[in-house]
Amino acid sequence: MATYGSSRACARFDSFQVDLSSGELFRSGVRVPIQEQPLQVLRLLLEADGQVVTREDLRAALWPKDTFVDFEHGVNTAVKKLRQALEDSAERPKFVETLPKFGYRLIIPVEWDGDARGRSSLPSAVPIAPPEPAPVPQPIPPERNGNVNARPTPSVAGAEARRGYRFIAPVDMQTEARVEQQPHPSSPAQAIPRINRSSVLTLAAIVTTTLGLVLALNWTRIHDGASRNRIESLAVLPLENLSHDPEQEYFTDGMTEELITNLSKIGALRVISRTSVMQYKGARKSLPQIARELKVDGIIEGSVLRSGSRVRITAQLINAQTDQHLWGGTYDRDLRDILALQSEVARTVAQEIRVTLTPQEHKYLSDTQTVDPEAYQLYLRGRHYMLLDQLEKGRNYLEQAIEKDPSFALAYAQLADCYRQLSLSGSLRPREAYPKAKVAALKALELNDNLAEAHAALGQIRFMFEWEWSSPEGNFKRALQLNPSSADVYTLYGNYLVKTGRFDEGIAALKKAIEMDPLSDPVSVNLGWAYFNSKKYDEGIAELRTLSSLNLDLVRIPLAFNYAGKGLYNQALAECDKVQGPSLCGWVYAVSGKRTEALSNARRLADMSTRRYMNVIWIAATYTALGDKKEALRFLEQSYSERAVEITFLKVAPEFDPLRSDAHFQDLLQRIGLQP
Repeated sequence: MATYGSSRACARFDSFQVDLSSGELFRSGVRVPIQEQPLQVLRLLLEADGQVVTREDLRAALWPKDTFVDFEHGVNTAVKKLRQALEDSAERPKFVETLPKFGYRLIIPVEWDGDARGRSSLPSAVPIAPPEPAPVPQPIPPERNGNVNARPTPSVAGAEARRGYRFIAPVDMQTEARVEQQPHPSSPAQAIPRINRSSVLTLAAIVTTTLGLVLALNWTRIHDGASRNRIESLAVLPLENLSHDPEQEYFTDGMTEELITNLSKIGALRVISRTSVMQYKGARKSLPQIARELKVDGIIEGSVLRSGSRVRITAQLINAQTDQHLWGGTYDRDLRDILALQSEVARTVAQEIRVTLTPQEHKYLSDTQTVDPEAYQLYLRGRHYMLLDQLEKGRNYLEQAIEKDPSFALAYAQLADCYRQLSLSGSLRPREAYPKAKVAALKALELNDNLAEAHAALGQIRFMFEWEWSSPEGNFKRALQLNPSSADVYTLYGNYLVKTGRFDEGIAALKKAIEMDPLSDPVSVNLGWAYFNSKKYDEGIAELRTLSSLNLDLVRIPLAFNYAGKGLYNQALAECDKVQGPSLCGWVYAVSGKRTEALSNARRLADMSTRRYMNVIWIAATYTALGDKKEALRFLEQSYSERAVEITFLKVAPEFDPLRSDAHFQDLLQRIGLQP
């Protein structure tokens, strides 16, 4: 083992400076945030003077002998974070070289201050700082069945809060000497001058004002520090799969999503939805950068390790503004108790960031059940394939999960949503999909009335298929009470409000959905359609043009419609010409004066609808713009008979404005439950 522990305190390499006595890292004079264990790794590498520091050396230095942790993962994590601080690369190292399965060494010259040529005032025996809990799993005996090592870390901002204090004001060491040189007032000529009352009052005023300014500045500093430490928004980054088995990715991703769902039940927190955070899976970005992009105060990162019927989740909470470690914990449970484990993590996070849970939130986070391990894994697989748009495969796994555990409420709620998506994708006709979705949603609520997913699914079924327009709002509000950070629920609720003509409320709900899922283009596309239906075309164009998937039909079609609504026909036609799939731009062609193209598009879609299910309301819109009222109403009646979900937009869709005075059209609206 290499020998360390010199008295040298300050080191320089490349553009970096390290003060080992204070535990600070600087680059070109600017402080670089670094956590405790990566800093200790750097200290060992520096003091090794180019020698190899073995992994065994790091183990002995970073953890006491009686500490039980996953050392391999802990060392890897500490070195990874050190490289992030140094902006170094494992593949092309500039500073830290890896010797596979052996250790590490610095490969750049180091200059020292504070040794025999200028020694630091701090003794070398003083450690940098007490080590923080490592972000690694810690096994526990099964009978403890709970939190292993969760403990708070100091909440004072900055690394110095954990290491000590220093005086940063300039000090004049000559003051004492000057005082001693003053003559003693032993003679009248040297007596203290007489001070009048005016001078005393002036001096008192100056002292009072100065003291007030000092107190005000300190109060501002304390208040600002408290604001920087306050966590009001969170992002759960994709948990790491410690098994490194690709077949287990579905399980790890499922754990990430379930942790997000449980944290989303806390009303005082804004929690970013899965779609946005999963974009950072494998991304090499710093935590502060991710926090800025997602506009959050805190980041949770961690890992999942599954072994047989046991599962271990390790999580750590980091203040993204200060890069300060706030809390870390490891949880080990039987797979049957996985739902309770996830709720416990959420409650602990709330406690650590000093969020007060309401009695209802306590109930929601405590309302868990045991679940058959095989059924839970089938459920996660079903959810995994749904997110990959393999809906039939997802449905198959969810039905297997229910067969394995008929009391598994979450599986029923997910199955209800799966049937809804099968209808929207055209894989199942609405008359086949929605009745099955309703049965599943009602069964989920029978088993557990506190499932936001089931309440939201039932609300959508009621207005999109049953055309019942009064009760769905209660379903959506109940769902948001249970999960205040659900982008999915805000999206469904926003669409419901828009379809009933409550545009401002609907747009506000959709904007709220974007706050919860800022990087999800589908959520923003719903807002783009809402602007179109409310005839706010400028806003629709502005929203849709900012999306990253601008080259997808998902965005091109609503963008084309907003351009056409604005009268920008050339731009609208340009977007339609880029559409890759079946073109739904017949209405755009018609209002742009492209009659031949519009008729061709309508006939092609009508022919396709004879071979597979397709919502023909797009054809009705085209004939409306062409002035063929008879054909428009014929296709609207066909859409009505099929209970196509898009017909619920009929009250507000601008495409049908030319028909609003028609008696047949008004009768159709009344049959759908919408007043003309």
